[in-house]
Amino acid sequence: MIIRWPWRFWIAPRISGILMLLLSLSSSLSCRAIAADVLTLRVSGWQRSFELKDLEYWQKTGEIPPHLDADRWLLTPKTQQLLGQRLNVDSAVAIAFLEQIEKSGDGKKLLQQLTTALPNTTEATLKAALIESWQQNEDFRFLSFVRAYPAPNLTVDLAKLTEMGIQVKSASWQGQLLRPYLRQAFQSSTVSLAKAISDPSQVGEQSVQVRTLFFEDIRRKRRIPLDIYTGKTTENTLVVMSHGFAADRRFGMYLAHHLASHGFTVVSLEHPGSNIQALVDSAWGVDSNEILSASEFIERPQDVRFVLDRLARLNRLPPFQNQLPTQSVVMVGHSFGGYTAFALAGATLDLKRLRQSCQRLAPLERSPADWLQCSAAKLPYAQLQFKDARIKGIIALNPITGELFKDLSQVTVPSLILSSSDDGITPIVSHQLRPFQQLKHEKYLILAMGATHMSVTDVSNLDSAIAQSTLVREVMGEEAKPVREGVKGVTLAFLKQFSSEALIYRPYLSDNYLRSFATPQTQLYLSQKLPLTLKILMPTLDIGTQTLTRRSPFLLSPRMVEMRSYFNHAQQMLNRPEYCTRQVDDMFTALLKNFS
Repeated sequence: MIIRWPWRFWIAPRISGILMLLLSLSSSLSCRAIAADVLTLRVSGWQRSFELKDLEYWQKTGEIPPHLDADRWLLTPKTQQLLGQRLNVDSAVAIAFLEQIEKSGDGKKLLQQLTTALPNTTEATLKAALIESWQQNEDFRFLSFVRAYPAPNLTVDLAKLTEMGIQVKSASWQGQLLRPYLRQAFQSSTVSLAKAISDPSQVGEQSVQVRTLFFEDIRRKRRIPLDIYTGKTTENTLVVMSHGFAADRRFGMYLAHHLASHGFTVVSLEHPGSNIQALVDSAWGVDSNEILSASEFIERPQDVRFVLDRLARLNRLPPFQNQLPTQSVVMVGHSFGGYTAFALAGATLDLKRLRQSCQRLAPLERSPADWLQCSAAKLPYAQLQFKDARIKGIIALNPITGELFKDLSQVTVPSLILSSSDDGITPIVSHQLRPFQQLKHEKYLILAMGATHMSVTDVSNLDSAIAQSTLVREVMGEEAKPVREGVKGVTLAFLKQFSSEALIYRPYLSDNYLRSFATPQTQLYLSQKLPLTLKILMPTLDIGTQTLTRRSPFLLSPRMVEMRSYFNHAQQMLNRPEYCTRQVDDMFTALLKNFS
């Protein structure tokens, strides 16, 4: 995921960034949208007004004006930081999105929901203030939005804004709430297996050559770039790599080089309708429902089929003669590429169920992955099948699955899923753990504790827009090295299971091996089944789109009501979900007692 344009993806699910900043401000009680001159904060019967000039002075100097001494409990360093926080969003892209938002049903719902938290605000004035503030300030900050608001006073209902904050943050909370239980569930001892060879995460002995080709699919009018990585010899299994949304074929260069150095031919293709260039080309005049064309859910599997057909011909000709074993393929897909892999492995795209799910969820209840999957709801079909018999195995890294597939039990090839505990893009429960549980054939789950959505991608993505995001925290670079190293070793061991060396590499397709990459910040676990504790807990903790956002009874406890009434607890509630953890701990204990 390269350069700045991918921000269009995160602008839509988060109301063009400013909503996210508003919600963050509410979490530390700094939601002081100050209209032209005055900001009024309101909650339960309590109300307090601040002059914009006072807040601007305090934000710049750190000095609280004497007449605001009584408000020091509210004007904290965290509040000051958030007031001055720069929103790293391309202004031209943000404005283009806002200009088109009324053409989108979901976009209008987003604005309507935000106006409920800003009493006496209309969709038109809100939109005007956002556009005006972006036009005036390339370096967008919250106070620029406040200053641009076309009214003498702006009132913020903190209780409603807090509820919206819960919805927005619920997806990223899944992993945080599950962390202690994930660690506990995967801590069970495993059988030690003696290592029979050198560490498979280490580079192989073969030199690697990379060739770039371009295939023209005239019928579909798609030009597909691909990089082919080859060593001196060739294994009997071909590796095909599929990138995520708004990325490109270089997302896993480190992994492709590694596998080729061990004798595997790797083909990393680029999907022209959902790569970074497609996002750049469509940067203007596209509403929030058109960030990803519904047709891409059909075109992506067809891209792979087309490429395999063409590679089969090249396999008979120099310089690739006998180096492209297309009769036996293992798909490696990241994010949207994970969807592509599962589709080709035989999972049925269930569009009828997807439409029901997307209609049920309010815009703010969706994670970024949910927004992407709902793009497919426009397809005029009930179900679709893309199974390709040449696919003999799949490796899905942080895949987007959610409500897309009817039942992954249809997948009858060996499968490996990587899930990151802190993934704010594809929530761990709905997009990885539950799909893993559905798989009935040979399967493996890698849990990367402390990792995020982009941790598994190439280190060259460190300077991408997502990595530098102020909205989505990503663990990359040196900090994510254990994830990449572990994936290299386990991927090679997985591929070797399709060869005569299967038993030799089997010890490395194990939990013990992955744990050897642990650091204080990152731990890796591997299992072939979901631990019982998670099976029991998962239905209760599917908060990404249901529990928190719909304020189920367990969260509407007296303590939760108290927090909503006394908004000065909002920072604890939104920044650290310990209150949820305590609720979950009690509930989890009760579940175990009932189960036993």
